[in-house]
Amino acid sequence: MSKNLYNYSNYLVRQSFIFEKTYLSYYDLQKRLSTQSDYQAIPAKVSQQILMILDRNTEEFFSSE
Repeated sequence: MSKNLYNYSNYLVRQSFIFEKTYLSYYDLQKRLSTQSDYQAIPAKVSQQILMILDRNTEEFFSSE
């Protein structure tokens, strides 16, 4: 379930960047995904850490370009 949450969040970030030219931060993702089944199926601390890791990885990706 954590893999699904990470991949779906990554998809949302990429689609937002490609089509809307905006960056979804950790807080935006958390707000959007709080009702998603994979987010709710695992403990809240774990879900939040997954989104933090994605946010950190995305920031590193954009800073490397």
